[in-house]
Amino acid sequence: MKRIVILFLIFTLCANSAFSFSLFKKKEAQKVEQTEDKSGYKGELPDINKDFEKERAEANKKKIEQNFNTNLNKDELTKIPLANPKYVEIIMKKNDPSQFVLDVRDIINILEKLKTTVDTGRNSQFFNSQVASLINNVNYLQEHHYGTKEYNNFIAHESLIQLCENARNIAILNTRQQLFKQYIPSSEYEYSPQNINGELKQLSKDIGDIIDLLKNME
Repeated sequence: MKRIVILFLIFTLCANSAFSFSLFKKKEAQKVEQTEDKSGYKGELPDINKDFEKERAEANKKKIEQNFNTNLNKDELTKIPLANPKYVEIIMKKNDPSQFVLDVRDIINILEKLKTTVDTGRNSQFFNSQVASLINNVNYLQEHHYGTKEYNNFIAHESLIQLCENARNIAILNTRQQLFKQYIPSSEYEYSPQNINGELKQLSKDIGDIIDLLKNME
């Protein structure tokens, strides 16, 4: 009887030990799974980009062709606004003019005003002040740019000097005629209105020629 009891106890202990060992092993396996990297498949994946390179290239080409119309109507195109200074100077990035060019532009501006004065027959005092301004600016151009490459290539210089001299002589002639006309005999052709008007007409033509020459040089 004692043997049977002892055997039963031994069997029970062995069964519990086996169950405990199995449970311990299962828990350890779960811990190992939890600590493993769960990022997914770690092997080398096939390169599928090559299979789609041709399809991508064809799709991009088709998209470009759809967005670009080669059959353009010239009447529907927007013209370049060259008359807009902001477009020319900012969009086209036009180079800034040199100081020499700016000084020449000042002379052009004075010449245009002087021609308007001559053509409209404004009073001699106004004419004289513009002639004086022209002479001062031409002298300034020579004093500040003489010897430079731009000035040496300035072919209009001699014409400007001659124009200033002619305008100065007409200003003097016109002033004398206004001041002393009651003392000047009618036989004095130099101070006659016909002669002065003829001189002014020729001066207007010369001014126009100089303006065109200067503008074409810019």
